[in-house]
Amino acid sequence: SVLEFEFLWNPYNYLFNLDSVQIVDNRHRNFYFTPQEGFENLNIDSVVAYLGRGDVWGWLKDAETSFIDSKHVVCKIEANVIDKALIKLVVFANKNCAFSDNIFNGTLDRGKPFVEIEHEIVDDGLIIYLEGKVRQGCQSRIDLYSNGKIIGREYPQILSMTRQSCFIPPKLEYRHIDQIGATFVVDTTVDVRAFDSVNIFIVGLEDEENISLDKRLSFLFGKNKFYKPRFIEINELFLPNSTIRRITSKIYQILPKAFVCKEEFDIKYEYPSQTKYNKKGGVCWLDEDKDLWVWLDNLYENNIITAKSTGGGIFAVVKDFEKPVISKLSYRNGKTYFNSTRNILFTAIDTLSGIDDDLDFKVELDGKWQLVEYDPESDHCKIEINEPLENGKHHLGIMVYDQAGNVGEQYLNFFVRDKRNIRKK
Repeated sequence: SVLEFEFLWNPYNYLFNLDSVQIVDNRHRNFYFTPQEGFENLNIDSVVAYLGRGDVWGWLKDAETSFIDSKHVVCKIEANVIDKALIKLVVFANKNCAFSDNIFNGTLDRGKPFVEIEHEIVDDGLIIYLEGKVRQGCQSRIDLYSNGKIIGREYPQILSMTRQSCFIPPKLEYRHIDQIGATFVVDTTVDVRAFDSVNIFIVGLEDEENISLDKRLSFLFGKNKFYKPRFIEINELFLPNSTIRRITSKIYQILPKAFVCKEEFDIKYEYPSQTKYNKKGGVCWLDEDKDLWVWLDNLYENNIITAKSTGGGIFAVVKDFEKPVISKLSYRNGKTYFNSTRNILFTAIDTLSGIDDDLDFKVELDGKWQLVEYDPESDHCKIEINEPLENGKHHLGIMVYDQAGNVGEQYLNFFVRDKRNIRKK
């Protein structure tokens, strides 16, 4: 089977621009529109007027929209209170495609000053949503701040009477935003009363970018880490039982949780003092679904931990004091075996810093080093006994190191005996 898609791209801003308004009488008005260039490529079927009420838009029955000629459109509306009606054009093209177009009536310059602010970081910019309980459509403004100063002003698009949105691409002047202010009042002489504290940065602008929210933990970005500049947000979090989890740093969250990187970026943590336990710490990422810390690829040098990441999420420095656990060993202490080529099998599990590779094992059989085959997916370990073991007593020692330097150990003696040498009673 074949599934086909056809995409129609609306011109920038609105397709139809309002030219003039003709007041026929108190209940009748005619609105005249001119389209942008290239509208004929959309194969427009019809243009309809929609009325907004609360969060809902619906077809305005008392409106008649038609083309005057091959380009210009007139919308004739009959209503008792036209001034307060929030009306927009909806353009239908290619039978199934609909464009939500220009809101041309019913917007006020001043509404209620109080508004709820939400924001979302997407791949190519920042979206700010405004929501308020208003009975009539009104325009709004957004003020962006950094260190107590206004660094920019944006004007959202009306989605409905109660909700508006504004898309902001990465701009040099918005390299750090720490507060978003908004109001349903366009007049800049009216103070903004609704604020939302944020910590939004643009990364990928300069060759080296060091973002540090405290003296210990810092995030190192740069142009080479991203395909193009983008927004990220870094916030400090509080998690319960952080002491029990052995978290030794502040906890930070990078949003969005997933984004595209060209190269891994560095996360650095500098200990406040030198202790013998510093090497047991590492930068970890929290798997929120499993509620488990995941040890990143850490390097400890000169009292500084450096880790790498390719995305967002929750990060902190966690110390690992738990040694690896050795279990399911195929040989037992004091037991006699009649198979002289029996392989040595066991599992090695470490729940935090983890076991890196085969080099983290030190196994000796009768004082001789043994090669360990380690499967990190299953935690299974195997040592092949290629030459038959001699009859008698044998000593096996297993040492397993995790990435924090903890050592799991197990030692035992076992015996090998040939069945043919068993004396019959």
